Amino acid sequence: MSARVRRWLLPLVLLFGSLLDIAAAQPTERGAAVATPPPWAEADIRASHIELASAQTLPHRPRWRADPLNLFVVVDAGDSGVSLVDGERFETIHVFRNREALHGAPRFSPDGRFGYFRSQDGWIARYDLWNLSLAAEVRAGPGLSQLAISRDGQWLMAAIQQPPRLALFDAALNLVKTWELASRDGQTRSLASAVLDGAARQSFIVALRDIAEIWEISYDPKAEDFYDGLVHDYRMGEGLPTRGFLNPRRTALAEPLGSLAFDPETTQVAGIARAKDGSAVLHLVNLDVRRRIASLPLAGAPQLDGAAAFTRNGAMLLAVPNRARAAVDVVDLRTWAPVKSIPMPGPSSFVRSHAGTPYAWSDAMTGRDGRGALALIDRQTLETLTGVADGAERVVDIALSRDGRHAWVSRSRADDALVVYDAATLKQVKRLSLRPPAAAYNVGNQIARPSAESGG
Repeated sequence: MSARVRRWLLPLVLLFGSLLDIAAAQPTERGAAVATPPPWAEADIRASHIELASAQTLPHRPRWRADPLNLFVVVDAGDSGVSLVDGERFETIHVFRNREALHGAPRFSPDGRFGYFRSQDGWIARYDLWNLSLAAEVRAGPGLSQLAISRDGQWLMAAIQQPPRLALFDAALNLVKTWELASRDGQTRSLASAVLDGAARQSFIVALRDIAEIWEISYDPKAEDFYDGLVHDYRMGEGLPTRGFLNPRRTALAEPLGSLAFDPETTQVAGIARAKDGSAVLHLVNLDVRRRIASLPLAGAPQLDGAAAFTRNGAMLLAVPNRARAAVDVVDLRTWAPVKSIPMPGPSSFVRSHAGTPYAWSDAMTGRDGRGALALIDRQTLETLTGVADGAERVVDIALSRDGRHAWVSRSRADDALVVYDAATLKQVKRLSLRPPAAAYNVGNQIARPSAESGG
């Protein structure tokens, strides 16, 4: 099908999807609304796929002059606008509109050319950042909650809420395979609470919100076969092995896990489990032996998906923010033992760090009226440094440049909402007049994950 015909079909596909959503929201008996949208099957996913331009027909080089790996992608708050900003000159290169309600951090191809953006209504867009054009789109399904990309850029894994499942796409957003998020016996279904790429293992790691399991799905065609369940002795023929490529390898746990974090070798993964009394426990799971090997109680509401790792005196540490208490917990990534609970001006949701700055940068909520502070942690002394910026507006995100020399702080104000600081001297370098940003993402640092020193 030609690109012209595909462009002609796009409005019809969008209209059809909108009519389905409207129909699902129509009142039923006595005015009650249908609680869930209609099912979105594999056939619907494939039919929604539209490729607007072939990567082979466009130049394999940026149309603009800037370091493509020090490009900042700034997403507007409450809007579908996306700004591409030169990380050296602090100048806007291009502004484009995407679908409404962009959600979460974009993912990037290894060379930084393609950015993958997701919206809450289930669309994934492949945008050519070098040629400033939309390349492809697909609707994975209602309630697209998670999106991960493999380190080689060949695979994308999406977690869908309606119905609960995983969907695997190739780089051009063609659907490859789906999996129902269900227990081994099929009796319990669950949403995915986290999906991460385990680059060293060539696999995606999935935590389930309502099932006490972690799934590992290998995208290595040479992955070894495995036995799904207990087998007394494989030589006795008690069970048939499951192919290792693109099949979930389950690790049974005592309780479900929420947000996840890897150790540097990606052999072990940490997750947060929440007890009925509201307390939290950090569980360490070894993906090779497929069992929990350690636990560490943490007070409040720790956020592993907002944690940052950095080195201190040769040790790799993980700084975990907390949304319910004014402290950041520091854990040794080798021993998984607590190092220090650092007092903060208020609760925080994320920490950012980089080898190019002596600090770990964090937000801190300091008042019920939404006021916030920019809080820094000295990586050597593990003490907080405040007063860098006033708390007149809430800090909504922090991103570091590719070399770590600059910190881009997004604040919730009507103008000049993005402030750039020298990450060593803490002096203001630039104030950018952009619409209030939801977040700024540095392309190079996003690609370098899960590097312990990466920020943004």
